[in-house]
Amino acid sequence: NRGDNWSADLVVWATGGGPSPLLSRLNLPLDDQGFLLVDPNLQSVSGHPVFAAGDAASLRGVPLPKAGVHAVRQGALLWGNLCRYLRGEPLKAYRARGFLSLMSLGDGRAMGDFRGWSFEGRWVWRWKDRIDRGFLRMHRSGTMSSTAEEGRGDGLVADPLGSMRCAGCGSKVPAEVLRDALRRLRPPSQEATQIGRAHV
Repeated sequence: NRGDNWSADLVVWATGGGPSPLLSRLNLPLDDQGFLLVDPNLQSVSGHPVFAAGDAASLRGVPLPKAGVHAVRQGALLWGNLCRYLRGEPLKAYRARGFLSLMSLGDGRAMGDFRGWSFEGRWVWRWKDRIDRGFLRMHRSGTMSSTAEEGRGDGLVADPLGSMRCAGCGSKVPAEVLRDALRRLRPPSQEATQIGRAHV
């Protein structure tokens, strides 16, 4: 109940994605959870010239998890289809495929999942660490280079400015930037921390 105090050794707060309140005011078809319903071309099933990707949208007939990997993969196709729509060209469909999930266990090990196969160990953590460090090296300047062919649907495409701001995947930033930001914060004490609220 609201206002109750609870003691715990470890609290894991896991939430799912939620639709933006804006979507309910667009008068466009939504799925049961309130996400914009789009066809494989990422266009609203209403036929209106409205496109959406990632966590804002749900593909009709394709139950995809709200995972950042789909948002990144759809980003290239979204840009390509916007250009094609304006040029009056046929649109391309997004083809979903499996992806690798890795999660650190906090003790030098990690666990992974790929298409129903699970595994864990120190070697998985080293694999995850290598992937994460490689990803951050790509974005040390805060921009994401455009390397993929337009509309392939499995990477980024060249945008008009030649680079794309990276604010996805948990808004990852270089370690030195994050370190400087955290130095300015005073960590909360256990007594000052409540469920849903942290005094800093």
